Amino acid sequence: PKLLAGWLTRWAEHHGVPVALRVSLRPHTGGSELLELSVLDPSDEKLANIVFATIQDRQGRSTLSVRDQNTAPHFRRKRLMTLLHLFLIYRYEAASVHYLTPSDDNRRQCESMLRLGIFEAANDEVGEIIVADVNAAVIKAMVKPASSELERLITKA
Repeated sequence: PKLLAGWLTRWAEHHGVPVALRVSLRPHTGGSELLELSVLDPSDEKLANIVFATIQDRQGRSTLSVRDQNTAPHFRRKRLMTLLHLFLIYRYEAASVHYLTPSDDNRRQCESMLRLGIFEAANDEVGEIIVADVNAAVIKAMVKPASSELERLITKA
């Protein structure tokens, strides 16, 4: 989570967020296989979170299974959730992201990440699942230290 915390420091500077943000990655509930990545303010209020699990298939490909995602209304459309997704894709080396029982927010997130090149393709023809294929080359470029691609993502340049 230190990597994401560094990205969030730069993100907060750009968006004029005056408080230090903290990252938490822990089980969603006690004994659960689901994990929750949260961005918290100094009073421990959740500004954004993703509830997810990781799955590996027989070929060793990792899939990020997103169950829920939330962003505080005043931080929407500032690419905060995109940074959280980028971190999880990188950390778990995900080749694809599955959104289970997708919401309109999930659909908008996929469309945005397709435009940014983070996803190569996204399909929701499978019923109540959106399947998005990750563009590994774009992820690799964005997570490099002092990446100009990450800076463009944060500043919407």
